Amino acid sequence: MKSPVYFASLRAYSDKEATTEKVRRLFDVAGFSDLIAPQDKTGIKLHFGEVGSDGFISPVYVRQVVEKVKENKGLPFLTDTNT
Repeated sequence: MKSPVYFASLRAYSDKEATTEKVRRLFDVAGFSDLIAPQDKTGIKLHFGEVGSDGFISPVYVRQVVEKVKENKGLPFLTDTNT
């Protein structure tokens, strides 16, 4: 069984198409809201980055996911992974 893959261009052509809004919409389209029950501890796995590296997600975008988890009454926490 293949899993769906969601994609959004990072180009922003207007305020309505800001990348932060795209991240929030991807959260909804992927159905993550349905997976979070009130008081669920919800790990957000990412790479915090290393000196001189650009292989990490900007905190500006991570914040959008944290806020969406909070809106769904979840308890978000960030967890790192190495590269």
